[in-house]
Amino acid sequence: EDRQIIFRYFEWTVSKEIRLKKDGENYHVSPWALTWDNENYYLIGYNDYYRNFLHFRIDRMTETRISHYDIVESGEIDEFDLAKHYRQLFGMYSGDAQTVKLSFDKNLIDVVIDKFGESVKLVPQSEDSIETEVDVQVSPQFIAWVNSFGKQMKVLSPGSVVKQIKESLIEALSQYGDAQS
Repeated sequence: EDRQIIFRYFEWTVSKEIRLKKDGENYHVSPWALTWDNENYYLIGYNDYYRNFLHFRIDRMTETRISHYDIVESGEIDEFDLAKHYRQLFGMYSGDAQTVKLSFDKNLIDVVIDKFGESVKLVPQSEDSIETEVDVQVSPQFIAWVNSFGKQMKVLSPGSVVKQIKESLIEALSQYGDAQS
């Protein structure tokens, strides 16, 4: 119907009760796509207030209804490439879109191509090392993805992302106290 939708969005508490996000305020989005990731359906919708695409698990949306407001017409929507957007995400979590330079062991070529697509540029640095630049949405899930490869993958730039990764590793290590124990 070319209309926005309105809904409330919830999360679970430790006592397995539903808690509405944003203090129960309604979300207003122009629905754009439905997608499936990690055994869940997600709505990708454009939010005019944030001027960004947001992701919502369908099963956590409640009181969903069609609004009387027309969907938002925007150049950002017209230029939206779902396949490209999906390649930038990690676990359907969005973050700050940035171009990140990665260095990785050649045995991760399949992983990198599977994630970023066949058009990703691979630049050999040595017999065993490859570099690439990719557009990603830097989120805790992206940082965890990079860290999951240990010494086999490293973010080279930008410095702000390198700093985030270092801080996440220090924070994770601090949970285990003295590393010598």
